[in-house]
Amino acid sequence: MPLPRIPKEDVLAAIEKIGPAQPIDVRKELRQGDSVLIGALMSEFVAEGKLRITATRRGGSPFYYDPTKPERLEVIRQWLNEKDRRTIAMLKEQKVMREDSQDPLVRVGLKNTPDFSMRMEADGVTYWRYFLIPEDDAVKMINGEASTPSARAEVPIETVEKIVEKDVVEKTTVLKDAPERPEKDAAPRAEAQESFDSVQPAKAKTKRVAAPGKPKRGKKKAAEPVLMPDGAVMISPQEWLAHDTLYEKVTMFAADMKIHDARVHKPHYELTCIASIPTPFGAIEAFVHAFNKKFTADDVKAHLPRARELGLPVIILSVDAVPGKVTSAFKGMPNVMFKRLS
Repeated sequence: MPLPRIPKEDVLAAIEKIGPAQPIDVRKELRQGDSVLIGALMSEFVAEGKLRITATRRGGSPFYYDPTKPERLEVIRQWLNEKDRRTIAMLKEQKVMREDSQDPLVRVGLKNTPDFSMRMEADGVTYWRYFLIPEDDAVKMINGEASTPSARAEVPIETVEKIVEKDVVEKTTVLKDAPERPEKDAAPRAEAQESFDSVQPAKAKTKRVAAPGKPKRGKKKAAEPVLMPDGAVMISPQEWLAHDTLYEKVTMFAADMKIHDARVHKPHYELTCIASIPTPFGAIEAFVHAFNKKFTADDVKAHLPRARELGLPVIILSVDAVPGKVTSAFKGMPNVMFKRLS
């Protein structure tokens, strides 16, 4: 049975009520509908200029918001990383900041947060204003403080230095207060050190040292994979082709599909990723689970909670034919689709 179509005005009314939102937020507010169809409607509103998309993301997906009420964007500052949140807090307090007077950490934060920091030029100098400060007001502030531009910028630099100093002190304290090894370990350590000292000179004689100015020979070490909390391994897209053949099959299957947040759960046999799929209504994101082995319904269900948390539909890709028992287990679930890789 096809899902009932949600009136467009209901979607806009939901965003009017809850502010910047993702399709899953609108679905929860309306208590009906499908996240994919709601996302398609929201993409239509973006094309019509009724909504805009944020650069700030939650779970890899952007927010949709009413451009006539930009002040409501402040609620999504919580989804920035900690350093960028600090930078935006300083910008909000100062209203306008001169770029060349800022610490490099602050400059990066200003460029990484286009939803909250607006770039502008004045007399050939680059400034950043808080997004709720009108440009005319920002120009007046700049002209009024042009005689001492660096004095105004001292606050964020000191703040960043204090933050760095605090982090160093805290880390030092943790190391200093860390419990020592039990005394019974002292003897084995001493024996190991003594044994090491006895063979170290012999090693030093045979160790080759590269000539000055010449790089050491040898194969370049591959980048270390990043271990995720769920036990998966995340590798940069540039490293994937050298590490996992299944990822190559997925990218070849849909060349126009943009992939990010790729995670390998069993090298060459099972991976998940977030895919941005172009449609006539705009790009739609989906949670992709690919298999290069026999799998069961339980294998698919293992990662459904993450897809549900992100509010994304699920696409199951399989190198071999999808088992009939698996497809029947998800019958009546339009958010889960199966496709064979070819």
